[in-house]
Amino acid sequence: MRGVLTLFEGVATGAADGYARIAGRPAAVLVHLGPGLANGLANLHNARRARVPMVVVVGDHATYHKKYDAPWNPTSTRWPPACRAGCAAAAVPVSSPPMPPRPSPQAKQTNIFRR
Repeated sequence: MRGVLTLFEGVATGAADGYARIAGRPAAVLVHLGPGLANGLANLHNARRARVPMVVVVGDHATYHKKYDAPWNPTSTRWPPACRAGCAAAAVPVSSPPMPPRPSPQAKQTNIFRR
């Protein structure tokens, strides 16, 4: 896996979405908790609607900040709130829905001329 530094989460999520669509392989993106995730949500929504295979990793607060956490946080995730026994125990194999078939070059050319 090759990491690519971006300076804005919107760019990171958009690049991961584009990479997954072009390469036909899942992409991964790491964003900050709170505003970082919020900055990338529009692109994550687009990727989800297009059924693009992506793994999104969101940072977490330090354990001593947990008591001040926002009340909506537990309802917005599919993973357990914390991985106390080690992340290997929480990791499960997943399968994403199949990608829609890619249009052939002839179909793309036809669509261009149908304007």
